[in-house]
Amino acid sequence: MSELDYAAAARALRSARRAGRTLDVLLSSEPGLSLADAYRVQDQMTALRLAGGERRAGWKLGYTSAVMRAQMGIEAPNFGPLTDAMLLESPALLPGGALQPRVEPEIGLRLGRRSDVLAACDAALACLEVVDSVWSGYRFTLEDNTADGSSAAWVVVGPVLPVSDLAALPVALSVDGEVVESGTGAAASGHPASGAAWLAEQLAERGQALEPGDLVITGALTSAHPLEPGHRISASFGDGRWLAEVRRAATGLRSLCRTGKGGLVTTGPPEERNLDREQAISALKAAFVQGRLTSDEFDARVGQALTSRTRAELAAITADIPVGPIGVQPVRRPDQPALGVKSGVCVTASAAVLAVALWAAAWSAGSAAAGAATLAVSGVVIFTLFVTGYQVRESRHRSRPARPLPPGTAS
Repeated sequence: MSELDYAAAARALRSARRAGRTLDVLLSSEPGLSLADAYRVQDQMTALRLAGGERRAGWKLGYTSAVMRAQMGIEAPNFGPLTDAMLLESPALLPGGALQPRVEPEIGLRLGRRSDVLAACDAALACLEVVDSVWSGYRFTLEDNTADGSSAAWVVVGPVLPVSDLAALPVALSVDGEVVESGTGAAASGHPASGAAWLAEQLAERGQALEPGDLVITGALTSAHPLEPGHRISASFGDGRWLAEVRRAATGLRSLCRTGKGGLVTTGPPEERNLDREQAISALKAAFVQGRLTSDEFDARVGQALTSRTRAELAAITADIPVGPIGVQPVRRPDQPALGVKSGVCVTASAAVLAVALWAAAWSAGSAAAGAATLAVSGVVIFTLFVTGYQVRESRHRSRPARPLPPGTAS
């Protein structure tokens, strides 16, 4: 393959992932694809991520355990880069856009300096790797998987583990609280540090090196299990004191809206990558409840919010929400007068003018008593009409049917 071929293959893989579709035709279907070629495609994929504002954060090891090689029919380990956009803090909500996510427990090593891997280890961390292959049904060769970054998608980073005796550290993987598989740290090449040492050698051959601060996830300790919508997967390390967990929101815009979040998939500087969609979706929910958005508009805008990647895009979604209800009269508070202050003043002033005019007419006719009586009767009539009008307005307000609330909204 040529440099142009590497770049084109990387763009095709990235475009498919961003469009939410998997690929059936493997790169290896073309004769002559070597593992070195696959890593060159991977490098181009990484370059696209970095150009989009992500930063390198470490590495992942793939197929360091016999159980994973047997599950996937892969004969040798590989590796792929991690960026800061892939890192999630436990307990995590899986970001939107996942294709076919699977989860596996791993031990992460965070490096404090360049040295022997275990000696340089600043901390061991309980992790879950969420792999998400772009290849349909996880049907691929080692070369195809390597080009796709070893299926790296996200890493859920949990608590710090004791560094001593990592090989013997037990782990139990649970789906919705039910243990489905268990293993130990030794499943990763005999010891998590062994895989990291192999990675250091591989990087050195390519003119690269592990850097201080890098997070290296050292390989699956059990087989990978699918993370279905509405479910959660957790890994308990040691005696259960250390736990990493990830859940996936149920499908559908309304269910995602009820959680208030759609995941962290933004690019750019750290403050933007930390942006979630809670404020934007809350504003859309409020606008829908108040009748300022129709149901179709609400669903469409929530969909846009869930796929937005920058703060500017989120702002645009909420910037043009109508300020008043659509085809619905605003509901008046029970303690709000049927007539406003200005209307009441006008009615009172008009009544006073009319009463004075009638009294003056009666007085000019020569009867003070008739004038006084006219003034009194006028006042009673006007007061009665005012109270009657208030009661009519109030009864209409109370009989008005309440507007339905959207699903999942408390009344």
